Amino acid sequence: MIVMSGDWNRSPNAIQHITEVFVQRNRVIWVSGIPIRSPKIRMRDLRRILDKGRKMLATSVRTYTDAIPVTEVHPFFIPYYDQGVIRRLNDRLLRSLLLATTQKLGFRDFIVLASNPMVAGVIGSLGEASSHYLCIDDYAANEGAFRSLGECEHEILQKVDSSWSMSDVLMKTRLPKSGENHFFPEGVDLDHFKVTGGPPPAALARIKRPIVGYCGLLSWWVDLELIARCAVAYPDVSFVVLGEAKTDISVLAAHPNITCLGHIPYDVLPRYMEQFDVGLIPRRINRLTLAMNPLKLLEYMAMGMSVVSSDLPEVRKFGKYVYVAEDADQFVECVGKALHDRSPERTRERQALVERYSWYAVVEEMSRVIQLTESRKRRNSGAGSTPAVAQTC
Repeated sequence: MIVMSGDWNRSPNAIQHITEVFVQRNRVIWVSGIPIRSPKIRMRDLRRILDKGRKMLATSVRTYTDAIPVTEVHPFFIPYYDQGVIRRLNDRLLRSLLLATTQKLGFRDFIVLASNPMVAGVIGSLGEASSHYLCIDDYAANEGAFRSLGECEHEILQKVDSSWSMSDVLMKTRLPKSGENHFFPEGVDLDHFKVTGGPPPAALARIKRPIVGYCGLLSWWVDLELIARCAVAYPDVSFVVLGEAKTDISVLAAHPNITCLGHIPYDVLPRYMEQFDVGLIPRRINRLTLAMNPLKLLEYMAMGMSVVSSDLPEVRKFGKYVYVAEDADQFVECVGKALHDRSPERTRERQALVERYSWYAVVEEMSRVIQLTESRKRRNSGAGSTPAVAQTC
């Protein structure tokens, strides 16, 4: 398989999680580093540019452990995809690297999974058996997204054998020419996100209970003012915020019962989340967030906690298991209700529900559908009916 997504292991998302399952029975080339937005002149972007430049000097590297032997490649690119000439040059450089890598590794009849629309130009030119677009976000709604992103997304939808979208909103708007349009659910690593009953991390040892927590990237689409309002409404409750800040979070610093711990490595994240009594999903409601399917929802529930969320369509599907607020006042009110919804019975209900959403179950269903798609493609082309598809575990 060739998987084209974000940087491996930088901030594990759904694409990395399914790849970690696929790689147990398949060889995988992971394409890192291709952006979806123009770089800005700021320290964070400059650091990323330097890091990407260093990685481009290596043609491929083995990442993670022997149990997850992903071959990661870092293609050289010029980060100005809105200029057609440069975009075509980037496509040519990426195609050359992937053709050389697949030949070196002996890949034949491989599958391409692409979650980055900017690679549209190489789809169909690698000798792949089939290609599939994995849409996990309304990418064009991100701040600073390339102006050409919509054009590239349209192109990739014209080329792929199937499209997978992570929300109903995306499914209705990302329609592939092939007609193979499928739902791509969020999943959860049940072995990773489980309650151990161990002592709290040192950073949380002196924070009094109950704890209402937020975990995730702190970006412009997170409603930080909503967290602050909750802290004011419940002065005797501790609020803990975990995640890398990519926006101004000074609104949180003014409240003594809010503790911001910054980025917590994924490997130890559950030990922090285990101390939460309630998990928050505070989102500003806009085009980007309405298409979201928040990964943290299932991770919170796997650990048994009550969850309070802004009014997102994909969260509403979980009905009685999640408190969904239509506005800020209701969100604050729901936090109080969630704090009283922590019985052992409710905890077990939430944990039992998410068992059907393991990443293994997600990959098994994806593999089944991809096999059917490839079989139909081969029959239509007269190439026989034996699909060269990814295997589940």
